[in-house]
Amino acid sequence: MSSGLISQQAQADSRDRALQSVKTLTQDLIGHIQDGSASDKQIWAGVQGLTDVLRRFILSETEIRAEDKVSPPIGAALRPGEIEVAVSTQPGAKEVPMSSVTTEWFNAQATKSQAALDTVRSGLEQNVANPEMVLRLQDVLKALDAVNRPPEG
Repeated sequence: MSSGLISQQAQADSRDRALQSVKTLTQDLIGHIQDGSASDKQIWAGVQGLTDVLRRFILSETEIRAEDKVSPPIGAALRPGEIEVAVSTQPGAKEVPMSSVTTEWFNAQATKSQAALDTVRSGLEQNVANPEMVLRLQDVLKALDAVNRPPEG
C-alpha cells in the first residue's frame, strides 16, 4: 500500500470513530438520565459536552468535505426532458463508511441532530422532566444513527 492510500484509510477510520464517539456519548448520557445516576448539574454538563463534541465532529467533517472536489449540481447532469428524482429522506438499512456518505445526506442529518440537541438544551433551561429529556436525546441519537446509513439506491 502506498503512503497516500494508508493516510486516506487512516482519515476514513478517524471519521468513522468520530461519529461513533458522538453516538456513544449520547447513549451514555441517555443511560445516566434513565437510571437516575446523574444530577441536574451533571445532565447539564453532559449536554454541554455533547454539544461541543457534536459541533467539533460536524465542523471537522464539513472541512474534510470542503477539501473534496466540488461536483456539479445533480440537475446539471439531466438531459432535456428528464426530471430530477427526489432523494429519499429515509435512512438505509446498511451502515457505510463516512467517506461514502454524500454531503447532502450528511448535512441533512447533521442539521437534524443539531436541532434535536438545541431542543434538549432549551428543555433543560425550562426544567423539562427527565423522561422528556430522554426522548429528545433519542431524537439526537436517531439522527446520528442515520448519518452513515444513507438511502440505498
